[in-house]
Amino acid sequence: MRGFLHEKVFGVLSDERGFYALLWVLIAAPLLLTALVSASGVYTSVYTADVDAQEALAFAVKAAAMQVLPAAQAAGDRHIYPPGAHAAFRAALAANMGLDPSSLQPLNGSPYASAPKYWLVVYNGSDKYSAQGALGARMYTFDGEAVTESAFPYSGFPAYFAVSDSGVASGSGGTRTVKLETQGAVALIEATAKRVLGQGTITLKRWAAARVVDAN
Repeated sequence: MRGFLHEKVFGVLSDERGFYALLWVLIAAPLLLTALVSASGVYTSVYTADVDAQEALAFAVKAAAMQVLPAAQAAGDRHIYPPGAHAAFRAALAANMGLDPSSLQPLNGSPYASAPKYWLVVYNGSDKYSAQGALGARMYTFDGEAVTESAFPYSGFPAYFAVSDSGVASGSGGTRTVKLETQGAVALIEATAKRVLGQGTITLKRWAAARVVDAN
């Protein structure tokens, strides 16, 4: 009798294709969920890093390079006013990344988990307009809480900058070498993005550069 019942029950279950479909779903569901959570990290990294952060940084660097000293512009020169360039850079980052304009902390709805870190070099190549505040080169470093302004080497053009995970340095090397043939700005940003699903964050780093060109 026991063998008969076992055979009958097993036979019924094996004939019910829906049962095996349900069984497969029950077994596969945890795996699918794990894959989905993992994929969300890839999605966040690709979308946020390659679109939001990259475009925001590119826009911010262009905004910085546009801050040409009025006296220099009137004389046909391209020297950038570093304090104005840094202010424009921060304002552009805040506006395009959903950050507080003063602290750069994420606003509600921002895809970022904390204030970004950045390294910004404003490069003029000479001290021709230093009396008006446009020094040869300045470095602005933001650690997520405070900004540090410091001197940066300069010796005319072309100028080379070594961009790496640790910041921006003078000369060739690093992960990438950037060349400026006129006055401009080079920046590296480190941002922490939230995952779309699951827990945790993803750290991303992107760089951008812009230079001043003649209007004609």
